Amino acid sequence: MSVRPGLRPIRRPMARVVSGVIQPSILDTWVKYKDSDEPHGDENAMDIANDPAGVDRQALVKFDIDDLPSTIRFATLGLYAFAGIVSLINIQALRITSSWDETVTWNTQPTYGYLADSITLIRGQWNEWDVTPIIQYGKDHPSEWFGIYLRHSPYAQVGTISVYAREEPIQLSKRPKLTWEGIG
Repeated sequence: MSVRPGLRPIRRPMARVVSGVIQPSILDTWVKYKDSDEPHGDENAMDIANDPAGVDRQALVKFDIDDLPSTIRFATLGLYAFAGIVSLINIQALRITSSWDETVTWNTQPTYGYLADSITLIRGQWNEWDVTPIIQYGKDHPSEWFGIYLRHSPYAQVGTISVYAREEPIQLSKRPKLTWEGIG
């Protein structure tokens, strides 16, 4: 690099890669079609189900992402599935687009949109969704960060899977987690 006499080269600070895990979530709950007005926010587990008898169940999760760097390289939502009527079910992770709290019910659930990832959830292990675009959107638009909505795929097999919630008092290491890497 050549520099004219009397001038010093400009040195830019190197961006560094940082990473971490947020556990547990700050909010989580599940809603059930059959009990349309019953909240489940204080329970130790969340159910996700595809049931032709009208017992569909969907889960909602939110993490505090305020301290994450502004550029997210990757983010994964991890839920530990510990029980279920089936051993696996296809579950989608979508961005929640309106506010909610743990008193939400099927009839008052928030709106949701953008599909980030869809995986086959397997009972007896950690299951992870790539939620990078949802978390990056939350960093870019903090006033629109409402969390992640988990529902069965429209073509999912019939069944129910239970995952640990943040209220789980014994299996603390198996509560919902957000693993991330960013540039900060």
